[in-house]
Parts: sequence; structure tokens; C-alpha cells
Amino acid sequence: MPAFSKVVRNSEQAMSIKYNNVVYDMKRKGIDVTVLSLGEAFFDIPLYPMDDLPSTAIYHYSHSRGIFELREKVCEYYQKHFGVTIDPEKEIIVTAGSKAAIHFSMMSVLDPGDEVILQEPTWVSYPEQIKLCYARPIQIPYDKTIYDYEKYLTDKTKLIVINNPHNPSGRVMRKKELQ
Repeated sequence: MPAFSKVVRNSEQAMSIKYNNVVYDMKRKGIDVTVLSLGEAFFDIPLYPMDDLPSTAIYHYSHSRGIFELREKVCEYYQKHFGVTIDPEKEIIVTAGSKAAIHFSMMSVLDPGDEVILQEPTWVSYPEQIKLCYARPIQIPYDKTIYDYEKYLTDKTKLIVINNPHNPSGRVMRKKELQ
């Protein structure tokens, strides 16, 4: 088996994954665990009938950007609730989750040596995703505001992650701050 790359060897396991696995193992052993941090719903998700699914079609790969009808529904939702027109052909991609989508997005624009600006505390996956793209995370201290970001920009800055509402602090930026 080939050895992992240096960038993979130097990456840390996300603490959220590490502790999720500890919780899952404890639950499997019958230990009663009160979870305060997984980010999962604390209630059961309602199950909907599956009879309407095209049974034979679900056993095959879908379009690489996601099922077109689902992308259309997402566009309709944004139009109805936010008045935003989105093109389901070019502006919507359905992924297995935000972690994959964020990493794929970073991979599509980051080159080795690029820098990415992040506000502390940061979601645990961001720094490692950035490193896996051969780029460098630059963390802005917690007590700084968005108005301080410019001080951290260099000619190597390629991305600024603006996480709103902020995870994990829960802070929501005002419209003026985002502008």
C-alpha cells in the first residue's frame, strides 16, 4: 500500500469526528450518554413514505450535480422565500453534506501556498481542509471584528471564510458588517 502524502500525514483528525466516534462506541456498548456537542438533531427526524420514489432509478448513479428535479425544487424554494432566482443547471450542486461541499469548493480555487483567512474560534474542519489543499489557514483572533480582517490580508490571501451565523460561537453578523 502506498504511503499517504506529507500533507495527509500532517493533518489532524477533526475533533468533532474523534469525539463523535467515542460517543458512538459508548452508545453501542449500552452506556447512557448525554451529548451536548454533536450538531445533530436531538429529536427523531420524521420518516416520510418512500412509495413515490422511482424504485428502479434509485439503484443507479444520479447526475453528478444532483438530481435535476431536486435542484429545481431548491431553486423554487429560494425564489419563493427569498426572491432569489437561481439556475438549477449552473448554480446548484447537491452534495453528501456541507463538509464535502466546502472542501470541494476550496480544492477548486486554492493553490499550494495560498492563504485562507478564518475567524477564531473556527469550525474544526476548516484548518485541515485548507491544509489538504496545500494552503495555509490564517486565524484571526476571537476578539477581532470583520473590520480587522484587512490587517490579515497578504498577496497570498485567496479566500476569506465568513461563517454566518458563526459556528461554533453562534454570533450573527449584521447586514452592515456583511456589506
